[in-house]
Amino acid sequence: MEIRAIDPRDSEWEIADPVFRVHVLSRQQQYAGRGEGAIWSQEWEFTDADVEAVMNWVAENCAANDGYVVYLVVRDSLNRLGQHELTYRAPA
Repeated sequence: MEIRAIDPRDSEWEIADPVFRVHVLSRQQQYAGRGEGAIWSQEWEFTDADVEAVMNWVAENCAANDGYVVYLVVRDSLNRLGQHELTYRAPA
């Protein structure tokens, strides 16, 4: 990790009403003699929330063995939808 001082005045825009997406990842039961089992996901979208509220939801709603990916939803200059990964935990 690299850390450097910044000038916050160099930002030209910010997201006033962020949208987040969470993919909860769970491992299905093992198939007899066939390895680890498949991973399935449930996807959720959050509006009117900040990242702290989203992470609290993750902590309260994900089982100990679940994994998750938290994304910030963004749009590019052509208004195409994209996602920026904020954090990831692999399922056990």
